[in-house]
Amino acid sequence: MEEGKTRAIGVSNVSLAQLEEFASVCPLAAFQPPYNMLQREIEHDALPWCMAHHVAVLVYWPLMKGLLAGKLRGDETFAGDSRRKYPMFQGDEYRKNLALVERLREIAAISGHTVAELVVNWTIHRPGITAALCGAKRPDQIRETARAASWRLSSEQLALIDEALAQRGPPVTKVPV
Repeated sequence: MEEGKTRAIGVSNVSLAQLEEFASVCPLAAFQPPYNMLQREIEHDALPWCMAHHVAVLVYWPLMKGLLAGKLRGDETFAGDSRRKYPMFQGDEYRKNLALVERLREIAAISGHTVAELVVNWTIHRPGITAALCGAKRPDQIRETARAASWRLSSEQLALIDEALAQRGPPVTKVPV
């Protein structure tokens, strides 16, 4: 950095302790963790730290590998797919998550938006979130998630989302050891 060859440094997938350790050695510009309606662990430690230290938070998986996009039907087997290893795509957890998505679909319909637009909009307007990195396989997916930045959820919609998440209950996000 002293030679002026580095403009900014960021880290991905680290704990709060690692963020603090890294920042003690080098100025930190960005943090990239997974974050979505079902994976909110960073809200308890890393996100407040980043806000206090003016570190940008660029989250990935806002649609949790397509689960929160509203396109899955429930009969997927995920053969040869990495989603098979995630509890949120298995058994009762998967059924609970699909039920949540159906509730989100109802909330999205009220404002004339898709589930993916609603979920990305919710994500990018969370306190401390700088940007959401949305993966896509097709151009229409890019257009859909980009539209999420052109409007804002109302307080009534946010309350309905909070209610739906509370009814869903805490998800199992980690594979048991």
